[in-house]
Amino acid sequence: MAKYFIAEPILIFIGIIKVLGNFQPFESFYLDYASQKYNFTLDEDKKQNLVNCRNIWCFIFTFVILFITDGLRYRPIIISGSIITLLRYILLFFWPSVFLIQVEVILSAFQHSSAIASSVYLYSKIKDESKYQKITAYVNAFFLYGMCLSTGVGLVYVNILGLNLSYLLAYNITVVFIALICAFILPSVDPEESTEGLQHVNSQNPILRTEKLHRNSALRTILHMWFNFKTAYTNIYVLKWSLWWSLTSFLALRVRYHYLTFLASIENDETYFLTKNIHPVVFIICQLTSAVLVIICSLKPTNWKARGDPILSLVSFTLSVLAIAQYFNHFWPFILIGIEVIFAIIVEVFLTICLWEIVQIIPRNSYALIVGFNTLVFNGLHNFLPFSIRMTDFVAKQEFMLYGICFAVIGIVFGLAGISRPLGNDFDQIMKRQAPDDLEK
Repeated sequence: MAKYFIAEPILIFIGIIKVLGNFQPFESFYLDYASQKYNFTLDEDKKQNLVNCRNIWCFIFTFVILFITDGLRYRPIIISGSIITLLRYILLFFWPSVFLIQVEVILSAFQHSSAIASSVYLYSKIKDESKYQKITAYVNAFFLYGMCLSTGVGLVYVNILGLNLSYLLAYNITVVFIALICAFILPSVDPEESTEGLQHVNSQNPILRTEKLHRNSALRTILHMWFNFKTAYTNIYVLKWSLWWSLTSFLALRVRYHYLTFLASIENDETYFLTKNIHPVVFIICQLTSAVLVIICSLKPTNWKARGDPILSLVSFTLSVLAIAQYFNHFWPFILIGIEVIFAIIVEVFLTICLWEIVQIIPRNSYALIVGFNTLVFNGLHNFLPFSIRMTDFVAKQEFMLYGICFAVIGIVFGLAGISRPLGNDFDQIMKRQAPDDLEK
């Protein structure tokens, strides 16, 4: 049984931080709480402006965090994220106002961006890269379990029992405080561990061996980061999987957003019941299924370097079909929910596979830099492309077709890459067989 588990006690603390850090049942009911207790409401335009503001701040914080997290050795960012989360929920006890909500949105953006540190922290503590596949699966599963717990508690507490939202906020603060304690308990990454990669860089890059750079640690660190960045993204395998991760994350989020919008736009008693009660249950089942499948996939070693391109091509075409199917479905909410469940499970599983393939290849202790940059690309697409689309004549439902076509294009590109690789290998083998004959002549 040992081969199915990672016997690392530190994984328990990261798991608690991931589960409890995503335990946010109160967040979905904050505006209801403000309306009931303080008679405070926001119109739809202001809500959308707050969402846009949060997305922009996520982009800014991600840009900063990807540069400093590896250098600070992860733990300070994890602690900072937990403190900000605790402060954010304490602020919600006060009388709501537009200014207070704007502050809460900024804190929420930092909380979301700082999650990069807890996602990659274990890679710096565990030297055996053969375990990275299971580590990534477990950490992502903990994240999904936290979302399930959050949705389940919110559903039972509010929709079924109809209890006081003030107590739910108090529970939320207590849970975040426990996550903060676990963040303080995490062992630090030793300076020797964080400079292992720098020694390798110094041996590979003669520029970094100059006396001037030995005296200028800041410049040496910047060049070290640039070397790691260049080493990672000049590797075609890392570049391809990083692009697939960023593009698929963006497209999947947009498809999910329009799925929820379209479901809410069908105004009848059946869809109201589905949105209010059935859909949260389906979401919980979807996330639990994804978590289980992710762990199962991590237990079986697969040669993704040989099979990755055709598999990602097939997955992209499948997601394209599912997105376009939502465009053509007009009247059957149950079918729409079923399609979205399959879509979400496929996305969660293969995004996790992408991540563990990337971190096994990139230079040590550049995990936050590379994973953060991929997240930055995703945030950039999420911030600016939807705005560009809204400037066109697309209606919301037509975007299902648009994103389905985008998935199809990605499938074609990776399909061609999968075909060209064996052809290139065959050509190399033919040339090697002909080389001795040419020498004899």
